[in-house]
Order: sequence, then structure tokens, then C-alpha cells
Amino acid sequence: MRLLRNKLVHEYADDTMQLLEHLLLAKEFSFELNQSFTNLKHILEKS
Repeated sequence: MRLLRNKLVHEYADDTMQLLEHLLLAKEFSFELNQSFTNLKHILEKS
């Protein structure tokens, strides 16, 4: 029983870390996308 609980805790921790990594990647992508739209907006305003 204890081994099963430890296994589940480790799996949960691994899943949580993977989720956090994906959220961080999504945040970075969102920031880059926002920068691209801002740059495009400035280019369009100049023309």
C-alpha cells in the first residue's frame, strides 16, 4: 500500500512539473506573439 502511495505521489509530482513547464512555454509564446502584434501595429501605423 505504501509503495503504491509513493508511486502515485511521484506520478502526481511529475505531472505537475510537466504542467508547469507547459504553462511556462505558453507564457513565453504568448509574450512573443504579443510582441509580434505590437511590432506589426507600429509598422502599420508608420505606413
